[in-house]
Amino acid sequence: MRRTTTSNYLELSSCCALALLLSASCYVKPGTLDLPCTVDSECDAGQFCVLGTCASSPGVTDSDAAATNATTTAPSTSSGSTSGSTTAGAGMTTATSTGVETTMSVEPTTIGTTGMGCPDDQVLEEGVCVFPSCEARVCGEVSSEWLIQINSPADAGQNINAIAVSDETLYAVGWAHGVTEFTPGGAHGWDDERMLYLAAYRLADGEFEWIKTFRLGLGDQASAIRSVDFDKNTQKIAIAGVLDSPVDLNPDPVDEMQVMNEGQDGFVAQFTAEGEYQWHRSFQSSGFENANAVAYGNTDSLYVAGEYTQSFAEDPLELPATTLGFENVYVARVAKIDGALTALAGFGDEASKLRVNDLSVGANNSVTWVGSYTQSFALADGVDTPNAGGAPAPVLVGVGGQALTYSNFSATPGAGGISQAFFGVASTQSKIYVTGLFEGALDFGMGVVMEEGQGDIMLAAYDLPALSWAKTFGDGQSQLGKSVATSEGGDRLLFSGSCGGALDFGGGELTALGEVDGCFAMFDDQGQHLWSVLLGGDDDPGPPPAEAGNDVALMDDGTALINGSFTGELTLGGVPMAEAPDDQVHYIMALSGG
Repeated sequence: MRRTTTSNYLELSSCCALALLLSASCYVKPGTLDLPCTVDSECDAGQFCVLGTCASSPGVTDSDAAATNATTTAPSTSSGSTSGSTTAGAGMTTATSTGVETTMSVEPTTIGTTGMGCPDDQVLEEGVCVFPSCEARVCGEVSSEWLIQINSPADAGQNINAIAVSDETLYAVGWAHGVTEFTPGGAHGWDDERMLYLAAYRLADGEFEWIKTFRLGLGDQASAIRSVDFDKNTQKIAIAGVLDSPVDLNPDPVDEMQVMNEGQDGFVAQFTAEGEYQWHRSFQSSGFENANAVAYGNTDSLYVAGEYTQSFAEDPLELPATTLGFENVYVARVAKIDGALTALAGFGDEASKLRVNDLSVGANNSVTWVGSYTQSFALADGVDTPNAGGAPAPVLVGVGGQALTYSNFSATPGAGGISQAFFGVASTQSKIYVTGLFEGALDFGMGVVMEEGQGDIMLAAYDLPALSWAKTFGDGQSQLGKSVATSEGGDRLLFSGSCGGALDFGGGELTALGEVDGCFAMFDDQGQHLWSVLLGGDDDPGPPPAEAGNDVALMDDGTALINGSFTGELTLGGVPMAEAPDDQVHYIMALSGG
């Protein structure tokens, strides 16, 4: 059942007003003579033509309205779900149990009439404006351009952790175990050994260009490249991650250089656009460190964000101290030319578990990191975060300009929730977009939203420091938002996540075939739906397939680059794309449309 949103109701109300103005000049009015009508202007002033009958309400005949009034004693904001309630303040947009966007006001669920046109994204069916049917788990006009997949031997495992793009090339980073088939690209790696990789593909058609593989020590199961970025100003690639054994980041020539580690250490390294090693930097201490995110600034700076557990060897006096079992967050600024440390900022205290999941650099080198925290910590002198009460709560922190000083902050404490976190962030000149997961209650500052079941998706836009708009999606099954990307012009927003059950991103209901499918959606900068898809899954007997949506990138021409995983059969629009019946395979796909 398609349902119109309140924004569509307002558009159609304008059409109703126009029809009423036109009816004043009409001479023949079948409604006065109790004759069938075809358009609103043939009815009396204040009436609408519904299914050939003049009625006093748009989309509802007078007889139907009378029957409804006889059985309804009070208006309700319920969308059909009984698993939880949803309330919000004025202007807050949320989602019901199937993810349909709505505002917290009582409006008709059907408002189209036979005498009016529908919004551009809807069609008229039996007097009601509805979204077109979603075909084969695709809502809107979208199609696949090309597909890349990475497959290690069964049960060995592999992952595409992140992607980045230049004007002509797609860069992918991750890890794999054993000799791994890159399609296209051939086989790479070593039998029964784990490797890290940086691979390049042609954007126009997904054709393989080159790959750098980094061999790890035997037994190393923790090392990973977790983030990648491309700098259009210098034509350089940056990668960041964690090392649990020595690794050679310059394999040409072999064994020329080793990056050593002291336990698990974070690292960042830079390469040319052709994959030639330039420099690397390690982040080390007596405890555990990593580097989860990397992003280029628009001057001579590169930014890295990660976590640390004890004294930080780089600059221990400036970073908050931690105690055993807790982690704090650091943001480092290094020089593009050689990796020299130029600034360092720390967030946290001795008893709060902080996580940083993503990092974005906007105008004037304004840096935003997102993640979660569990207690409270100081942002600046006299400024503390709200206490999360021990449960992970999402956090968004802005550190501005060259000095990496605090500038903006917005947090939504767990409010009794089991787990909440921001996983992805993207910046434009004027907005910051975030996505993530929430369980329990969530408050964006404009009203409390309750999850529908096993974790719901949250998607929000900030005109910092103010919230611009926010949406949640869920239906009682497991869902989470993983990544967001925006075009350089900022007119579109691309989302990825993992979705179980049935939910609606605004263009119609999508239903996962497996326990969880990869989900992807495109929105405009105001959060209006353009297209959405579910990828992967089948309904064959046996264990549910394992699928997910991961990192995404967006080209200025609207091409969406998506990264996910599947087991079984990967399909788009009902057309099989690839098969992996025995193990999990990771893919990158280019989508166009909408």
